[in-house]
Amino acid sequence: MVPNIFVDSDVFLDTLLTRDPFAEKSNTIFLLAAKGEVSIFLSSLMISNSFYVARKEIGKEITIKSIQQILDYCQILPVGDAEIRNAFRNGFTDFEDAIQFETANQNSNIEAIITRNKKDYKLSTLPVFSPQEFLALFK
Repeated sequence: MVPNIFVDSDVFLDTLLTRDPFAEKSNTIFLLAAKGEVSIFLSSLMISNSFYVARKEIGKEITIKSIQQILDYCQILPVGDAEIRNAFRNGFTDFEDAIQFETANQNSNIEAIITRNKKDYKLSTLPVFSPQEFLALFK
């Protein structure tokens, strides 16, 4: 069975912007998705935020093409009323991470969250792994 993972914005941006030294691990995770070995889920909010960050660094056209290529191997989960309302109540210190968690948590198929900021997810009821930890478990 293929694991369903929710990828946080930091990991997505590592791949999108080729951020060293993190891009190697994040790229490997997205490559696993391209090969059908994992299913990656992203939030609609994260796509919007990542676009905003990336276009400042690499320009609008490259950002659009790069995100579209990555999305060929991912599924986008909507951020709606329930996710926002629950994010206000879930006790996370970072509101964006609270929304990310609630987006993943509302989807019963998500088995884990992949992030470099594990400390921000200490209240998560889903397993949380760094890219390195996930790849070590996956092998």
